[in-house]
Amino acid sequence: MVIYCQLFNSNVSSLKKRSSSSFYKTLRAISALVTLSIIILAFATLTNTVTYAQLQNTLGIKITSHEQGQDVPVGELTISGTSTDNATSDCTVYADVNDIKPFQKAIATGPGGLNDYSTWNFTYTQNYHLIVNGTNELTSKLSCVSSPTNLTKWNSVVVVGSAVAGGAREEQQNSRGDGVSSSLPPVL
Repeated sequence: MVIYCQLFNSNVSSLKKRSSSSFYKTLRAISALVTLSIIILAFATLTNTVTYAQLQNTLGIKITSHEQGQDVPVGELTISGTSTDNATSDCTVYADVNDIKPFQKAIATGPGGLNDYSTWNFTYTQNYHLIVNGTNELTSKLSCVSSPTNLTKWNSVVVVGSAVAGGAREEQQNSRGDGVSSSLPPVL
């Protein structure tokens, strides 16, 4: 019995040493995995932040059909423009007038087809909103689906709606002959 107890005690001691050694090996492996996970997460966050900043800086949209302060006729009006979109990017152009929501989807006219908003147009109609007499803020919006977040750029132009726009207004002012300049149509 004494021999058996000595043998048993020596096996228990050996088992404790092996268990302790195995535990520390497992703990070191887990610690290494946690450290690696933190490094990968930090790298991914930095990469996404840099990519987001680069994409945000490369996005652009511009209304090219009308200039700031330009006289336009009241009623229907078509605007056109350019953007940094192409057929392979996941972007869409929208338009609004005087901040009337919701934004309306423009028509892609780029050479890449239906999803190429590198060139685009939009017509303000009675279905959304007509150009009114006076100040009209026309806004175009480029919205791109991206990770980690969506990217958006805007461009606005303020035009002046008039029943008699552009050259016709100039001729009317000059033909009055009273030496008084007016941007309003005459009262009949």
